[in-house]
Amino acid sequence: MWSEKARASLSEEEKRQVQARLQKAYSANGEGYYVHAPKQKGNVKEQLGYIGRYMKRPAIALKRIREYDGEFVVFSYHDKTSGEEKIEKVTVEEFIARVIRHIPDENFKTIRYYGVYARRIKKICKELVSNWQKEAR
Repeated sequence: MWSEKARASLSEEEKRQVQARLQKAYSANGEGYYVHAPKQKGNVKEQLGYIGRYMKRPAIALKRIREYDGEFVVFSYHDKTSGEEKIEKVTVEEFIARVIRHIPDENFKTIRYYGVYARRIKKICKELVSNWQKEAR
């Protein structure tokens, strides 16, 4: 695991300086520590509401999930490097970890519309199209 290699590269002095933090990280999660773990915001209901907004359009379509047996998930994806569709089998925990990575942080702004569809120029574009239609008639 990368975290063990990172610890092995520390000098004894550096290990002593970060030992308390490492101990806290390992006691919270016996398998190591997670790189990005922001503090919990709000109660459980608020957190479910936040995650629920992203369930409307999930990171992976249901048709890509080929099999689920309670322990493993088999899914397909398009490999951009080879241009082929590939099938992968991972544990449920690994699958959930991969999906969660796609949920943006709170207040993260995603670009929904770009170019002529952008909100800031939508009115101008409508006026242009309307004028072109009038000229064409």
